[in-house]
Amino acid sequence: MKMKGISTIIAVILMLMITIALVTAASGFIFGWWRGAVAVVLESSGEGDCRSGATTNALTYYVRNVGTDTSGTLTWANHPGNPNAITSCTFSPTTLTPGASSTVTCTRASTGTGYWKVRVSAPGARVVELSAYCPA
Repeated sequence: MKMKGISTIIAVILMLMITIALVTAASGFIFGWWRGAVAVVLESSGEGDCRSGATTNALTYYVRNVGTDTSGTLTWANHPGNPNAITSCTFSPTTLTPGASSTVTCTRASTGTGYWKVRVSAPGARVVELSAYCPA
């Protein structure tokens, strides 16, 4: 009695397809192709703080790196809808390892009531907008 089965050509093609799929999956894990498109992910770490006492016109914000890579140097930009311009910002620290936070201390041109926003970014990261409400 002769048994029928898969032809040799079909068996070889199936084995090649399985091998290629396994190599592709292993390469994805080894070379990190499957991690997020943005390896540095910045996010606001709570509401900012408006300090109009001992440190006149100071604003304090907090930003955190929830990505998988260390950020480059953090940079800031003034938000066009602020009551007055933010004139300078400093970061402590200036780069963020994964999971780390930075305190952003900014100075505004003058006091004013409303939300004060600043845009923070790093090389390879999307811009995050930080905000603080100031009553005066």
